[in-house]
Amino acid sequence: MRRARLLATLAAALLVVRLAATPEASVQAPGAPSASGLTEMSKTRLLRAGGALPDDHAVAVTYEGLLEVESHLEVPHAILRYHSVRRIVAASPLRARLDWTTWRDDDTTHWVETTILDGDRVLQREGPKAPFVELRGQDALDTAVPVWSAVPAFTCARMLARADDHLQGGPVSEVESRYEWDDALGHATYRLGPLDDPISLAIVRDDPRLGTVSQSFHYFSITTRDGDAWPDSLYSEGYPKGLIWHLHEWRTALEDTVPLAQLALPDSIMPSPPQVTDTSARVVSLGHHLWTVELRDADTRSLVAEFGNHLMVMETSSDVAHGERIRRAIRDSISTKPIRYVAFGHHHPDYIGGLRAFLADSATVVCAAANAAYVREIAHQYFHLTRDRFAVRWPGGMDVPIDTLVDGRWKDADATNEVDAIDIGALSHHTLHYIVFWLPRQKLLFEGDLGFFSVGKTIVAASRAVGLVQALEQDKIVPMTVLQGWPVNDNPAGLPYPKFRQLVAQREQH
Repeated sequence: MRRARLLATLAAALLVVRLAATPEASVQAPGAPSASGLTEMSKTRLLRAGGALPDDHAVAVTYEGLLEVESHLEVPHAILRYHSVRRIVAASPLRARLDWTTWRDDDTTHWVETTILDGDRVLQREGPKAPFVELRGQDALDTAVPVWSAVPAFTCARMLARADDHLQGGPVSEVESRYEWDDALGHATYRLGPLDDPISLAIVRDDPRLGTVSQSFHYFSITTRDGDAWPDSLYSEGYPKGLIWHLHEWRTALEDTVPLAQLALPDSIMPSPPQVTDTSARVVSLGHHLWTVELRDADTRSLVAEFGNHLMVMETSSDVAHGERIRRAIRDSISTKPIRYVAFGHHHPDYIGGLRAFLADSATVVCAAANAAYVREIAHQYFHLTRDRFAVRWPGGMDVPIDTLVDGRWKDADATNEVDAIDIGALSHHTLHYIVFWLPRQKLLFEGDLGFFSVGKTIVAASRAVGLVQALEQDKIVPMTVLQGWPVNDNPAGLPYPKFRQLVAQREQH
C-alpha cells in the first residue's frame, strides 16, 4: 500500500452506503457532522452531477483495463496482474448488475464473476456455474461499493435517497463541491468539479489488519450523454478482507436502452454461509510447558511455549483484535511471564495479522530476514480512526527488535523448553520463505497450513504436504505429531506422524 498517497487522502471525507449495516456498526469519524441537511441547490447539483437513472429500461457502461491484486503470494506486496472487462447495467430504483471478466496472459479461459444489487441486497456469483449467494455485513459493503461507484448516476441516487440522514455538503470553493457521509463502512467524501462533474469518491476506514485505508475512486474526464455523466477513465482501489486491489480502466462502450430483464433476480439464491459467532479463545494444554490458543471465529491456532523466564508465541492470527485476544488468553490462562519472542511461519494475513498486539509488549520478532522490512512496515502502520494498543504506546511507530534466521535456522532453548525455527523455503510450494517450528523435546512439529484438511469426514493430505515431508527428511526430523495452525473448524488439530506420512504417500500415488 502506498502510504504517501493514503495519508494525502485522509483529510477527505466520504460517502458510505448502508447496505446490510446495523446502527451499532456505524462509524463516527473525528470532526464529522452529527446533523444533516442539504439545500435544494445542493440536491440539484447532485442530480446534475450524475444524471437520472431510468425506471422503464436500464443503461449500461463497459470499462476495460488492468487489475492488480496483492494477495496470498510468494513474497510481501507481490502483485498479480489481470486483464479486466467490467459491464455494469443500472436502473432506478437502485438496481445494478456487474459482470466482471478477468484473465491473465497465460489463461485459456476468462473468469466471469457477477454481482447484483437490488436496493440494499447484494448477491454474488463467483463463476458462471456457481450459485448466487446473498452477502451480508462487511462482505456485502466491500462487494457493492465498486459497482455503484462506477456509475455516477447510481452514486448520486444513493446519496439523494439518504439526503435527510447524515448527508451534508455543498460548494466549498468556486471550483469544488464536497458531500460527506458517515456509516458502517467508514467516512466518505464525494467531490465535484466546477461543472458539477464527479472528481472522486473516497471511503476512509480502519482496516483491522492494515490500519487506516482509503477505498478510492477517481474519475478522469466526464462525458455527458442524454443528461448522464460517464467517466472516460477510472482508477479504483479497494481493501476487502485479506486483499488489496488497484484497477486502472477506461470506458469502451455505452448502451442507452437495455432491457430491464438483464436486472432480473436469479431464480435461486443461497443464503450467506453462517458465520462462526464464537469469539472465545480456547486454550488447550499439550503438556510439557506447551499450549495452543484456538480462535474459532478466525479459524486459527497459535502455539505458546514456556521457558524458564519467558514465553514464545508462534502465529498471531488474522488481525490486531484477534492478536489481542490471543495475548489476553495467555495472560488469563497460561502465564504472566513476559512474551519475549513472537514468530510467524509466513507473511500471509492469517498468520501475521495480530503481530502488533505483541509488538506493543516489546516482543522480539522471529522471522526470515527477507520479511524483516515487512515487519518494520507493520510497526509503522497508521491507525487513525481507532488506535490500537501499539498506536497508543508508539503513535509514530517504533523500530521493533527483530531476530532473523541464520542459514534458515533459529533456536531458543533452556532447561525448560526448546524451539527450533526452520525455514523450508521453496519446498513449501507456497511462499519463498516458510518457517516450521520443531520442538524436539515433545517431538512435535507445528506448521501453518501445509499439512492436511477435511473433505467431508475424510482427512486428506494437502498438495503442499509433499514438500513438507521432503524438508523433514532432509533434516532427519521424525516427529511424533504434526500440529497445524489452519484450519481449526471441522479439522483435526494434529495427526500422528505415521498417519500423516501415509496420507502424503496416498496423495503422491495420485
